[in-house]
Amino acid sequence: KAPSKSVVPSTHPSEAPSKSVSPSDIPSKAPSKSMVPSTSPSKAPSKSIIPSTSPSKAPSKSVVPSTHPSKAPSKSVVPSTHPSKAPSKSVIPSDIPSKTPSDIPSETPSKSVIPSTSPSKTPSKSISPSGFPSKAPSKSVVPSVGPSRTPSKSVIPSVVPSSTPSKLPSKSMVPTQKPPPAPEVLTTAFSPTSGDSGVMFDVVVVNAIKLTGFDVNLGFVSSSGSNNNVYFYYKSGTYVGSVTSEGSWTLYETKNFLNDEVKGYGSASTFDLSTSLSLSPGTYGFYITVDVSTTNVGQHHLNNKSTGSLIASDSNVQIYAGIGLNPRFVSFFSSTNKGFSGSIKYLL
Repeated sequence: KAPSKSVVPSTHPSEAPSKSVSPSDIPSKAPSKSMVPSTSPSKAPSKSIIPSTSPSKAPSKSVVPSTHPSKAPSKSVVPSTHPSKAPSKSVIPSDIPSKTPSDIPSETPSKSVIPSTSPSKTPSKSISPSGFPSKAPSKSVVPSVGPSRTPSKSVIPSVVPSSTPSKLPSKSMVPTQKPPPAPEVLTTAFSPTSGDSGVMFDVVVVNAIKLTGFDVNLGFVSSSGSNNNVYFYYKSGTYVGSVTSEGSWTLYETKNFLNDEVKGYGSASTFDLSTSLSLSPGTYGFYITVDVSTTNVGQHHLNNKSTGSLIASDSNVQIYAGIGLNPRFVSFFSSTNKGFSGSIKYLL
């Protein structure tokens, strides 16, 4: 019932475990042949080079870890403070992970629902990414071949990006900024000019475009005010024959210019469309005008441009001279040989 007092350990262990309640301070050189593991482990590790197939129920009290791990995981509910130097050969994963991470990662991802707080030093060899990302980014300089299914909870970005993109989009509230493409600009001229309420003219679209806006030649009639409306009408086909037929036209956009947006006669005042207008190849009538009866602004047009003559063009758009009109859709105030003074802006 009591342990042997001999200072020399036995080289032939008994076939059954000792019934002593006090564990031996000096372990035997060979493992016990008993199939029943001891409930009281020895204080020092076994010197046997043959690992035990039946682990003890309680962890070893030795501060020196065993160089030969047992083949089956410990049944102890208290995890060891000193992990073995080599990974366990057991095919059954431990329910209680060690307190320090392994230097050698497992070949398959952990089934634990709790992510590791300390990432492994080398990437996992698993071809299946983990469903639970670690809380801190990996310190490995080699990116993972399989990204995790959910984004990392770390607030520190990884210094090495993964070789394949994540299956889930970023939850970042800050989108990547990409500037919009700059429009093409076709300009007639801003001088010499004279005033009418508006100008009606033809535009020929050679290649399909998206009309995004205009630069117009605006100035104040007398003084600045709050009613600085400018109207843009268009129609399919030439304007000729529809000068007084308002029903033939579509009012596409009205802009009320702020006082500081009216740059004065001879300068460009920007009239951007809120939604671009798609125009396929063909001839279109344009009419850009103010309402002389209510507005505080006037529009200038080019003088001495023969009606129907080409006044500006590029490989996609042609602008032709038309007529001045004052006020809207009233023919007896129209004047010929007037050209649009400004720019047409578009995207292909």
